[in-house]
Amino acid sequence: MNINSGKSFYFLPELDLLMSKIECDEVAIADTGSNCFLKQSNALTTAAYTLTRNEKRLIYIVVEILTTNNIPEVRGRYDIEIHHGYYHRLFGGGNNVARDINEASRLLNTREVIFYLPEENGDGDSEDDIALDGLSWTVKRGTRPKLGLTLLSINAEVADFMLATHQFTGYYLRDVASLDRVISMRLYESIMQWHNRMKRNEQSVTFSYEWIMDRYQLPASLRVITDFRKRFLRVATKEITDKTDIDVRFEEHTRREGRKIVLESITFYWSKKRRNKSKKSLCDNDYIETKTASLQMPLYESMQTECFILASKDYLNAIISNGAKLELPKPSWFTHFIHAHKFVTGLLPDLKYMNIAKKVLSEQEYNFLSSKGHI
Repeated sequence: MNINSGKSFYFLPELDLLMSKIECDEVAIADTGSNCFLKQSNALTTAAYTLTRNEKRLIYIVVEILTTNNIPEVRGRYDIEIHHGYYHRLFGGGNNVARDINEASRLLNTREVIFYLPEENGDGDSEDDIALDGLSWTVKRGTRPKLGLTLLSINAEVADFMLATHQFTGYYLRDVASLDRVISMRLYESIMQWHNRMKRNEQSVTFSYEWIMDRYQLPASLRVITDFRKRFLRVATKEITDKTDIDVRFEEHTRREGRKIVLESITFYWSKKRRNKSKKSLCDNDYIETKTASLQMPLYESMQTECFILASKDYLNAIISNGAKLELPKPSWFTHFIHAHKFVTGLLPDLKYMNIAKKVLSEQEYNFLSSKGHI
């Protein structure tokens, strides 16, 4: 597969991939939500933009929230809450998470993403003849230190590209969450655009050198081939191979212009790794013990947080099915469940669980949690 792209040609052929729908299954909570399958339009994957690592991580969380929750559009924007605890569980960051998120949100509020419109290009070959739309990522940002969250109001036009239902790039959050370099994140997404999940043999795609430089907005210093190879190709492919679900290698295609060697394009080859299916979650023992025992109300004092949430959902589902046959949790138990769920996932428990909470919690307790932003 070959993608040629000079300054006046930005066309990508359609690719009909068979991909699963977005789903964040129950096991995702035991794995910090990272089993979510995210989708973004190919137009966003191939757009030109530059972001820092932490800005890119914010975008991943935004894509996850937009594609797994029914967030309403309000006056041309989508208001997203980024919970610092959830960010920390996905990406780490020690004691500087709030500072990193706030700085990333400040920078993101100043950036734009460029979508090229080749069918509307001018007749010349200069940059002035290139048709494009430049959109701001966000229209507003906010910080709420007492609540431990950052607010991002995503431009609705950009959000449309994150809510693609066809011609999309799909990947699992668990794979991109482990990457530390933006160049690796962008290259991984580009490869995933052309990845056929039905194939197990090695696949490949070719990008022109100019396309990579332009779309990833790499610095001018990488115009030197040796630096491009050292600081981009080797670094990005190694990190992707070391930390994601694919093994990647590359092949350069060059030509001679007199004594000068010109890099024309790069072919990337990749193959899926075999995941160790016998590898268990850290909380499997606790969770399996709860599942195999007679169903009892989980005790948060004796379980890891993620396991407590999984076991609690099983217990509440049993209450919904069996009605009065099981003991209703106490208010303090529900308060802890709601806090834990929001801390781990950044979201409230599903409505069916919250309906049980309303029956258990007194009006005063429910209103208190609501006033603190927990309901």
